[in-house]
Amino acid sequence: MPLNILTKRISFGHTTVGKLLGFIVDLLIIIIIAIAASMLVKTFLVRSFYIPSESMVPTLEVNDNVLVNRLTPSVIPLEHGNIIVFKDAQNWMETTPTVNTPTTMETLTSFIMLSEPSDQKYLVKRVIGLPGDHIKCCSPDGYLLVNDKEYKEAYLAKDTLPSLIGFDIEVPKGKVWVMGDNRSNSSDSRYHQDTNGGFINESDIIGRAFVRTLPVSRFSWL
Repeated sequence: MPLNILTKRISFGHTTVGKLLGFIVDLLIIIIIAIAASMLVKTFLVRSFYIPSESMVPTLEVNDNVLVNRLTPSVIPLEHGNIIVFKDAQNWMETTPTVNTPTTMETLTSFIMLSEPSDQKYLVKRVIGLPGDHIKCCSPDGYLLVNDKEYKEAYLAKDTLPSLIGFDIEVPKGKVWVMGDNRSNSSDSRYHQDTNGGFINESDIIGRAFVRTLPVSRFSWL
């Protein structure tokens, strides 16, 4: 075989291998950047959670997925009516929740740090009382009283009472009083007053749920 033909073949082979290696390196860099960006987003901006219980029905159904704004409350102040996700630091869960076998998508999103593993202990409730508030149940007309004013909750199901038990509390600094929308089936601040007064520490709040993403048919802003 003539030397010039052999040289051309070797050069061609090197060029092909070089392009393939270059593509692989570029792909790895893109993957690393994507994972790093996902971790930064999760840490500082947004996290995804799925709803495991009926405590927030009808606003949130079992297996709904929500995105949580991590800037609340560290940067953006909490407001009455905000739906928050928080760590179960007070051990409100009576038993460890069953760990569901993750789907392929759940495994992938958990790996890239966009969603939470299904065995982590987080709760989702609605903020009713902010630091300094006086919360009482209930007014003669059947509403919660927040700082002596009737607090009308349009998000509750029709004919739902604000609470089946009475309470009269003041929210300390650095804490919030939370309740589920499904008032007859929500283990919330009302039922845990023997631990931390029933309050949630602001430091345990992961963030505010601002949009329901899945299922697609239920997509909506919260």
